Amino acid sequence: MFVLADMEWMTNENGHYSPTQIAAVKVDENWNEVDTFSSFIRPRDTAFHDWEHVAYTGGTATDFLHARKGYNVFKTFDEWLSDDDVILWWYLESECLYKKLIQIIAKINDNHKMVSINRYVAEYLAGQLNSRGNVYKVAEGQGVTVDEELKHNSANDVKVMRELMSVIQYPQELLLKPLEKPEESSEPRSQGEDLPYQYDEATNKIHIKGCKHLENSKFTKGYLLLKTAFRKGFIACECCKEEYKKEFRERNIDIIDRTAYTYVYSPDSEVYHRYTCGLILSAKTIMGTRTYNAILKTGKKPCKVCNPTPTDVYRPLPPQYKEKRLEKKKIRHLLSSEDAKAVKKQRGIAAERKTKLENTSLTEAEIKDIYTLTQPEFAFWAGKGYQTFHLRSCSKLQELSNLRGFKTYKQAVRAGFTPCRKCKPTAKHDVNVSIPIGNRIRIDEKIEDVEIMCKEAGFPCHMEGAYLYIETTVGKWRINIGTSPVKLEHINLAKNPNSITYHKQPRIFLSFIDTFDYIKRHDTELAKKKANGKVFVELPPEE
Repeated sequence: MFVLADMEWMTNENGHYSPTQIAAVKVDENWNEVDTFSSFIRPRDTAFHDWEHVAYTGGTATDFLHARKGYNVFKTFDEWLSDDDVILWWYLESECLYKKLIQIIAKINDNHKMVSINRYVAEYLAGQLNSRGNVYKVAEGQGVTVDEELKHNSANDVKVMRELMSVIQYPQELLLKPLEKPEESSEPRSQGEDLPYQYDEATNKIHIKGCKHLENSKFTKGYLLLKTAFRKGFIACECCKEEYKKEFRERNIDIIDRTAYTYVYSPDSEVYHRYTCGLILSAKTIMGTRTYNAILKTGKKPCKVCNPTPTDVYRPLPPQYKEKRLEKKKIRHLLSSEDAKAVKKQRGIAAERKTKLENTSLTEAEIKDIYTLTQPEFAFWAGKGYQTFHLRSCSKLQELSNLRGFKTYKQAVRAGFTPCRKCKPTAKHDVNVSIPIGNRIRIDEKIEDVEIMCKEAGFPCHMEGAYLYIETTVGKWRINIGTSPVKLEHINLAKNPNSITYHKQPRIFLSFIDTFDYIKRHDTELAKKKANGKVFVELPPEE
């Protein structure tokens, strides 16, 4: 079966590709739609967000920030495809980039036959209006109605491709044959053709500009430095190997100079070296340790050339490492004991949940109990059919099923349960602060991302001092942007419409985006309860 596909992406200043969306449509022999696939992709590099970029067409900042990662999307897409599917791309560049990204991101070697169809269509429509160019231009020339505002939206692109192929009734059997008269692509032959290093996507090789092996290349991309070639694993052309090797060694020297490693090694090697050893300079990946005890734990043997010993003088930390360590100490110092306890608990139960759910023989009831037991907000648990509640460390808890969790001692008692005589739970075990288990640190996020999402959700917001104030139809929120983790305060306007006093939430968050997610989810549910008359409104006392 034929599959029309399209992918959008961004490229930063270092030549790093960040896919943003992918879509496809399976068609029958008459180009009728059989099945579709479409997904946004969370940007891999959030440092260069530009929400006006064409790669984000068709979605909001919120849509992309909360989309699935590229690994999950590419895996799902590969499973959606059938083994005998033929994937049709409009441009050769899209085809080559998809092959490369699915291998790098999802570790999949795609064996499907792929065809870039713009040249096939150009030959088929030769002499007609707009027979060349992008799919929208060609489709308009054939009388297909297109939405220019959704140009560069993958789902719309494949829709237009299908309609075009259906209107012109392109014979599908021709796509399985090579073109008799190859046409020059309407795409530029090269991007950055004046740059000193040229990458041939068809062969995955990097060349020096002017290399004779580039003469028959269909598409090349230029780079100013070889740094990107090293990171992406490009292969050096035969005539460029010596310069590639020289630059590679200089890169490794720079890595070692910028680290504080005393002992270095390659993951692919069984030996370790002193940081001054020349043999390590040809390694593809360099890792290391500062101390001798740490290097012994790797199980590797000492190099017989440089002969590293326990008496080697440890290297001093570079300035940037010292700054990072001081920043971490500063953050730890700012954490209260409750916050630190919440961070530790969230990390521990997240690892516990992941380990337990790896068991594929679990029943639905057992999975539900695992989720209940690994909720950061719970301090006490009780089992169905029993009248006692327990601490997490209680051995009796392991024998219970159909678990129910409670945040505080009072909640458990009010629900009709009595404290276990063995673990002796008390109010001092209450959870005063928790971090939702799905929270994670997003180092490169900005408070401006939250402001954009507020605007999209229709929530007025403004900055005032160290706080970002957000207002919804049923509440007011105040985010302290100067704390780590993020602290949140709230006024419930549904319950207390005249209140002006903020109260602290019993939750803290590891990122601004997770904080906004909670606000939106909380007030959406609260608005539904208010509309259904399920919110008790506290009236001010009579004077």
